[in-house]
Amino acid sequence: MRPLLRPTCRNTQNTLMIGEAYTMSNTLLLIEDNLDCARMVQKLLTPLGYVVQHAANGLAGLELARQLMYDTALKLILVDINLPDLSGNVITLQIRHSYRFSTVPIIAFTAETSPKVRRLAMGYGCDGLLAKPIDTQAFPGQIEEFLKAKQSHV
Repeated sequence: MRPLLRPTCRNTQNTLMIGEAYTMSNTLLLIEDNLDCARMVQKLLTPLGYVVQHAANGLAGLELARQLMYDTALKLILVDINLPDLSGNVITLQIRHSYRFSTVPIIAFTAETSPKVRRLAMGYGCDGLLAKPIDTQAFPGQIEEFLKAKQSHV
């Protein structure tokens, strides 16, 4: 499978992309403003064969999601609920309005895990919620479970 050139994604600070190229089958999008958290996600998922594309804010995340959907088979989107420019719930709602994203699992990624936050995230179109800080032992398996669950419903 031929690697594709990575798209350009501008955020409020710099252009930031994790990974030099991405393949057509194992691309995940992370919309997260905490760079340490983004690096941890990459460190945990890259050895499993995933390419983590990162956007550091909501607007950059929406732009990158659109680019990735046309260029590759995007497998999963992790979206921080509390971003500086747009709420992760609003981002999820906008992503879900596109037919191309109907089968892509969107997972809320947040330190706020109350039942109210979970209900809101699900109401906006998330398929699940993962808590921060990341449980480094469980996280890769949790991602795999979300992917398996979505594939069984397609």
